[in-house]
Amino acid sequence: MSRIAIITSGYFPVPDSKGGAVEHLVTLLLEGAERSDSEISFEVFSCWDKEALLRANEFRNTNFTFIQTPSIVKLVDKSVYRF
Repeated sequence: MSRIAIITSGYFPVPDSKGGAVEHLVTLLLEGAERSDSEISFEVFSCWDKEALLRANEFRNTNFTFIQTPSIVKLVDKSVYRF
């Protein structure tokens, strides 16, 4: 069995509970692998989101690692964006 790791950008979660084009494409890839009984297992590193965590339980060939973004990082990101 092959293993593939996917590290997301950290802005939107995977599975795509809050949107995001790339996040949606990754979710479609994971769903396709689930339907085809693929020989590939995925390891996904994504930012934490309550709904994404619930949806992650639907995948059996994918292991999710959720990371909570610190508040200071979110604040700096918003400040840089507004600047």
